Amino acid sequence: MIENMVWGPEQEIHLDMPQEELKAALSDKNHFVWVNIHDEPVVSSRKMLMDVFNFHPLAIEDALEETHVPRIDDWGEYLYLVLRIIDPMQDFNEAFKTRELDVFISNNYIVTHQEKGDLGIEKIWQLVLRNPQHLGSTPIHLLYLILDNAADEFILSAEKIDLILNDLEDQVFHNPDPDMLEVISNMKQGLMNLRQVIAPQREVLNKMARGDYLILEQSSRVYFRDVYDHFHRLYELIDNLRDLTSSTLEIYLSVVNNKMSNVMKTLTIITTLLCRSYF
Repeated sequence: MIENMVWGPEQEIHLDMPQEELKAALSDKNHFVWVNIHDEPVVSSRKMLMDVFNFHPLAIEDALEETHVPRIDDWGEYLYLVLRIIDPMQDFNEAFKTRELDVFISNNYIVTHQEKGDLGIEKIWQLVLRNPQHLGSTPIHLLYLILDNAADEFILSAEKIDLILNDLEDQVFHNPDPDMLEVISNMKQGLMNLRQVIAPQREVLNKMARGDYLILEQSSRVYFRDVYDHFHRLYELIDNLRDLTSSTLEIYLSVVNNKMSNVMKTLTIITTLLCRSYF
């Protein structure tokens, strides 16, 4: 699906404008455009990115391949961002999955692209439809809303993982099931993967907050600094969760070894008694 939103200084929103009118709006400095692409075939996605926005072919190919770590590229007239978004509704007992969100941003437009699903974009879309004041003065404010929502979803997920680990720690003390070892190991690997995603994404926000890019107006830096702070705290939270996972693993091994030691002592006593009775 390819959907678009166009608005002017009065923040009167027009939806799903034809392609020619969309091009006209892009050439008008008094109008702003948001195009959202999701669950759309590669051919039509490429045609929109190339024919309407004339993005560089390398940037387009990057956007259409979901294989990248978070980063930001400056193409002069626009910025291209690769972001990773977590689904807070997933089962964190099984995996910690993130998916790619690609964003093209300029002074008068923003393009969001995801292979499937909305990755929180639908939430922001409906938010600005209900209250156009959330559009801000330029599409850059929409980028802030998207990044802020992504940070919130990561933090919500981290809190869920924290609860799971605390429950797991209690189970380890009272009933250390052999299956727990695999669960704990999966948790540890999942947290490591999250750390590898959050670290470069935090650096992207740091560059934006520093004002490394002319497209990002100076007044917007304070917003990106706020999101950077969220990701910085999130990075520390993930490290704490990794420590908790390692601690839980050590407790599990200790409890299992103690139980095994008690079993061996019991078997030794029984064996000794049997030997004495035999002789």
